[in-house]
Amino acid sequence: MTVEIDVKFDRAVAEETIRAAITEVARGGLPFVTTIVTAEGRVLAPTPNRVGQESDPTAHAEVAAIRDACSELGLDGIRGGSLYTSCSPCTLCYVSAFYAGIDVIFYTVTREEAGSFGCDLRGTYTNYPNETEGWGPGTAFIDLDDRLRPFAEWTS
Repeated sequence: MTVEIDVKFDRAVAEETIRAAITEVARGGLPFVTTIVTAEGRVLAPTPNRVGQESDPTAHAEVAAIRDACSELGLDGIRGGSLYTSCSPCTLCYVSAFYAGIDVIFYTVTREEAGSFGCDLRGTYTNYPNETEGWGPGTAFIDLDDRLRPFAEWTS
């Protein structure tokens, strides 16, 4: 899929996000990790899903990364920033990115692929059935070599 975006894609950040997801799975976590890059180009640490650790059903990787970034930077949003994530965001995560002012979400696993590994959240996508094109932050699918590895290792 080709998406017109103004934010520069950083392959190294996307690859590091996938490596962090692989590491998270090896630690017993879920394959969801998000990295935020500010509008100024500052790359923040990859953030895993924390739902189980925090007993918080809203602590998805994207939401946790936005919370951490805002706290670390002393801001109430990440306007103009970009989000790199190991999976197409669910409705909660997409809307959180919208409210945080994220310009673009780069994701490496589609909702259909995640569903095939047992992470089927497609029912949450009724508000934006077409991978979110034209609504809120732009999205861009990124096809990386190891992009499915966190999910494959999580299910093995």
